[in-house]
Amino acid sequence: LFPYTTLFRSDPATRHRLHDLLDEAVVASAAGELLDVLAPLDPTPQTVDQVLEMSKLKTAVYSFDTPLRAGAVLAGADQELVEALGEFGRIIGTAYQVADDLVGAFGDESRTGKTGWGDLREGKRTALISYAAEQPQWTRIKELLSNDLTATDAAEIRELLVASGARDKTLKLAADLTERALDVLVQPFVPQALRDGLSPLSRLVTDRMGA
Repeated sequence: LFPYTTLFRSDPATRHRLHDLLDEAVVASAAGELLDVLAPLDPTPQTVDQVLEMSKLKTAVYSFDTPLRAGAVLAGADQELVEALGEFGRIIGTAYQVADDLVGAFGDESRTGKTGWGDLREGKRTALISYAAEQPQWTRIKELLSNDLTATDAAEIRELLVASGARDKTLKLAADLTERALDVLVQPFVPQALRDGLSPLSRLVTDRMGA
């Protein structure tokens, strides 16, 4: 998350803050991964909000939130800015995970390097699945997911996910989260240079959605 050489050169108060951030990240990531593993065992799909919380814990905290806050602490930033960067990181990281889940069901393997229906085969609980579970198509999707999934089954599930509107809703969710993250940066105490440097992170989400 941050170089230990930098950590050791910092003053005791800064080291203490960084250790706290690291502890938080480890606990959150472990909790998120546990939820991710246990979720498919529940026959009732999680709500979208529950999926987003899981995504925040397993991805956003260690990939975006903690590194941004750690950098701000090392730079001597005010706590207000540290917290704002953490909020930005959590939201943009969650948006990235939502977009990545779309890739797990619809991605072009030749572009992404991962099987386009790998998440479906593993029974991963994603926002895509949560949205689909609210629609009539879920009965057939659930039936297909309970089998030893084949490429033909996966193709049918993808068609049903589109027909149910789940794919469009998930795309909109990722876009809305990205916009919310960028809004966090539009605060008077966020330096323009920092805003300009972080705003391009939104392309990680939009590029992922096009994968």
